[in-house]
Amino acid sequence: MRIFFYTFFFCFFACSGFAQNPHPGGMHPQAQLDFVKNKIKDKQQPYYDAYLQLISYADTAFQHPTHALADFSVPGYYVDAINHRKNSLSLQSDAFDAYACALAYQLTGKKKYADESLKFLQSWADLNTKYSNADGSLVMAYSGTAMVISAELLSNYKGWKPADKEKFITWVKDVYRKSANEIRNRKNNWADWGRFGSILSAYFLDDTTEINENSRLIKSDLFDKIADDGHMPHETVRGNNGIWYTYFSLAPITAACWVAYNATGENVFS
Repeated sequence: MRIFFYTFFFCFFACSGFAQNPHPGGMHPQAQLDFVKNKIKDKQQPYYDAYLQLISYADTAFQHPTHALADFSVPGYYVDAINHRKNSLSLQSDAFDAYACALAYQLTGKKKYADESLKFLQSWADLNTKYSNADGSLVMAYSGTAMVISAELLSNYKGWKPADKEKFITWVKDVYRKSANEIRNRKNNWADWGRFGSILSAYFLDDTTEINENSRLIKSDLFDKIADDGHMPHETVRGNNGIWYTYFSLAPITAACWVAYNATGENVFS
C-alpha cells in the first residue's frame, strides 16, 4: 500500500550513525540523507533506481488536487469497508504526495518540490479540525505519519512562511498528536501506531518529555507484544489475518524505535 511508502525508502536509505536532535531528523537524519545523496551522485544501486522512482512519484504529485476533510470520519473497516477506504484515501493520498515531494526536495535541493509538499500539508492545516468514527483515530495516526515526516524534512526550508508553519504545528498538536496519544496505551497494533505517531510529533515539536514517554511505552510491553518464540499474540489471535496484522504491528514498532534511536541514542534494537 502507498501509505507505507516511507518504509520502502527507510529500508533503502538506512545507514549507521546519528546526530542528537537535529532538524531535519527523526525518521531521516541528516547523515542518512547525505549518505543517500552520495549514492545517487555515483549512481549506485539500488539507491539510484529508488531515487528515480521517487522523482517519478514526486513529479506526478503536481497533477493531483488536495483532499483535506474538515472532519476525518472513518468508519470501522469490518462495518463499512467502502467508506472506510474512501475516507482513509483522502489523507493517505495527500500524505504520500507530500512525503514524496519533501524527500525529493531533500535529495535534489529543488524548491519546487518543497513548495508542492507544502501545498498538501497546508490544505490539512487549513481545513481539518478533527477525526471521528470508529477508526478515525487509528487511520489518522498511521496515515498521518507521512505528513509529520514531510514537515520534518521541510523544517529548515526558508520558503515555509512562519504563519503557515505555525498553523501546521497547531494541526499536529491539536489533531494529529491527539489521535496518536489517544490510542498509544492500547494492547495491539493501535498502540504501536499511536506511539510511532506520537514520537514523530514529539521530535518535530522538540518535545523531549514526550519522546522519552513514548520510548518508555515501547519498552514497557515489548515482550508482551513479541513472545519468546517470536510470534505476536495480540495479532496472531486474528486467525487468517494474523500474519498481516503482525506486519501491521512490527512496522510502527520498528520505525518508532528508529526515531527513538535518532533522538536519544538508545538502541532498543539490541
